[in-house]
Amino acid sequence: MSLIFTRDACSWPDKRCLLMVAGALLSTTAWAGRPLATDDATILEPSDCQVEAWHQHTGNLREWWAMPACRVGGWELAAGKGQASNAALQAKTVLRRLETNGWGLGLAIATQHSMTRQHMSTCR
Repeated sequence: MSLIFTRDACSWPDKRCLLMVAGALLSTTAWAGRPLATDDATILEPSDCQVEAWHQHTGNLREWWAMPACRVGGWELAAGKGQASNAALQAKTVLRRLETNGWGLGLAIATQHSMTRQHMSTCR
């Protein structure tokens, strides 16, 4: 008899599989805003510096960014500015060193702010 017709092949899936399928079917669309960043689990060598640059396109806004970073102690510190009125700060450190055929773990803390001032006027 073929495996297709055995009792195990025709039985219901286990509860974990049903729970995953139900979660996928009941999930809703999620929207996320910038900044969306991906980084690796390494930092610069001691006393090294670098400049990261990229182009960002959001709606009608198109801007070039430059973000220099240097290693200070066990941290990689960076500050960047875009063409528009946005600026970013980042600090990154390694919690577990990346080894060959292994895994690493890093911690990155970052913030991005608009540098424009918002003025409030009062009407009399």
